[in-house]
Amino acid sequence: MRQRKRGAARPDLARKKLDAYRRMMGEVPSPCIGVCRFGDDGETCIGCHRRDDEISGWFHYDDNERRAVLKRAERRRMNSGAA
Repeated sequence: MRQRKRGAARPDLARKKLDAYRRMMGEVPSPCIGVCRFGDDGETCIGCHRRDDEISGWFHYDDNERRAVLKRAERRRMNSGAA
């Protein structure tokens, strides 16, 4: 049996990792703008207007769930008076 050289390419593994990354990232990008501070309610980010549970769950959500989060965050942004 031939031994593979250390660090030799494993295209099957690389493809699996890329597929997993694409599933995790999805088609809907994160609305994070890098502010990451919570407002007076202690639950809603003043940057992206997502709630803490929506932020922590983002990478577990499918694209439909992410779109729903974005709609709720947009409503919060409008209600907060932010531009």
